[in-house]
Amino acid sequence: MGVLHLHLTSPPDETDNGDPQAEFALGAAEDMALSLSNVQLREQLEEASVRDALTGLYNRRFLDDTLTRELARAERQPGPLSVLMLDIDHFKPINDDHGHAFGDKVLIEVAGLLSNNVRRGDIVCRYGGEEFVIIMPGADLAAARQRGEHLRQQVATLNITLDDETPLGLTVSLGLACYPQHGEYADTLLHHADMALYGAKQGGRNRLAIAHH
Repeated sequence: MGVLHLHLTSPPDETDNGDPQAEFALGAAEDMALSLSNVQLREQLEEASVRDALTGLYNRRFLDDTLTRELARAERQPGPLSVLMLDIDHFKPINDDHGHAFGDKVLIEVAGLLSNNVRRGDIVCRYGGEEFVIIMPGADLAAARQRGEHLRQQVATLNITLDDETPLGLTVSLGLACYPQHGEYADTLLHHADMALYGAKQGGRNRLAIAHH
């Protein structure tokens, strides 16, 4: 919504057929409205291209671009940056036993919890399937580990029940990698976080593991 104000230097000539000033104002307003509508549509399409449709979190494409940019910033300042990879434990049986609609509900609940329990500058992304990645600019290993453990504990408190009102008992496993000690490039950090996550899974799940140097 906008306002177009047209100031006439002289009164309109009532003898003319129609009012050229009014016609000009109407045409200009319609042109601007169309242009603004196109800008809004482009913004909506751009937003959709970097958002996961189910959870509303940023997607893998946004993650790759943002992590590369944040690592460049961390190198310039310089400062630490941590990458936390999180995976819902035993998610396949949840889908198989209770249906994909219930599995989607679990993903949405976890996504909401992650978004509400990170710092304003942290970036939460859906990495794929039941995996999530959190980029933590400025967070060293100790701080990121503390936040990861907090998230793990918070997920365990999620009140998700089955059809018979039985609590689901959801848990997550996490892998943590930190710049610069675990790598200086986006793909290296993600790989080390993924390997740490695999170690957490192998170690019994519902735990956080840190990448090896």
